[in-house]
Amino acid sequence: MLRACHAAEQYARIRWGRGTKLARFGRTPSHIIDRALQLARATATDTLLDIGCGDGAVVIRAAQRVGCRAIGVDVQAPLIEAARANARAARVDALVTFLHADVREIDLGEPTIVFLYLNSAANLTLRPVLQARLHEGARIVSFNFDMADWWPDDVELVDESSWGSNALYLWRVGQPVQA
Repeated sequence: MLRACHAAEQYARIRWGRGTKLARFGRTPSHIIDRALQLARATATDTLLDIGCGDGAVVIRAAQRVGCRAIGVDVQAPLIEAARANARAARVDALVTFLHADVREIDLGEPTIVFLYLNSAANLTLRPVLQARLHEGARIVSFNFDMADWWPDDVELVDESSWGSNALYLWRVGQPVQA
């Protein structure tokens, strides 16, 4: 059995190792990206921002499927380099940009859609930044994690299985929840 102080030490090591990262990298399945683009009603006139873009899967698929401009931001330089290489291989590098940066320190004036696959704590950390710095009407889509008492405008269950379900949450910045 773990002693309480041992568990606290383990947690502190995990938090220290994460550094400035908001969450761990986890690849978003293609069918989830497609449903997220549909839920957000993405068009070629949108600019999508993927926070914690990892290897660029969401950004690249948005550029391929919708033809929109897409931006990926991640704090891990090796993932950004992989994302750039993946975009070149997919021949969408003219539509996409990848930034090695912390999203809390970049301009959020351009995105009309923000995609999140982080975790609840990271979503809550970013929530005030997104609400304050995105344009009114911008859409935020989160895979599997909500934002506590900021009720989504829409929720879509994508997959259901015996171990649980996958959900997409949609918010529109600065607009009241639609009934």
